Amino acid sequence: MPRLHRDRWNVPRRFAAGLGGGDALRNDLVITSSNEAYHDASKGGKNMHRYIERAREEAGFTLIELLIVIVILGILAGVVVFSVGGITDRGNVAACKTDMSTVTVAVEAYRAKQGNYPANLDPAVTTAPNQFLRPQANLAGNTLTGQGYTITYTPATGVVDSGGFC
Repeated sequence: MPRLHRDRWNVPRRFAAGLGGGDALRNDLVITSSNEAYHDASKGGKNMHRYIERAREEAGFTLIELLIVIVILGILAGVVVFSVGGITDRGNVAACKTDMSTVTVAVEAYRAKQGNYPANLDPAVTTAPNQFLRPQANLAGNTLTGQGYTITYTPATGVVDSGGFC
């Protein structure tokens, strides 16, 4: 609530605090009911209309400033999305390579023990006494499916292939 003052002509005036950007003249600045600005008697009653107009113009951000900030934030968001976006793809490739290596080792271990390649991956290398792979839900017959890739096993040659995914 603004404080009301009366000058020598009984015109109500309000302090215009908050219009300037920390200016030393803020405490002396008053606005009359006719929207004219004055200093008190110590400043000689100079017209401050230009000061108030400049303070009103500097009170907030312009549209251009806001648009520049929004564009910069958009560019930063785009950089982050593109740099993080490939992480899952690299993770899937790493999982494919690991699964392919695991299946190859299991097939070769079966061959070293039995003297021939297994007829299929499940149940030949997932059950005792030749359990070289743990039973998995995504392992069926001669295929092991992962997230976005399929590893196939060829019993005749013992080749384990991912179809070029990894």
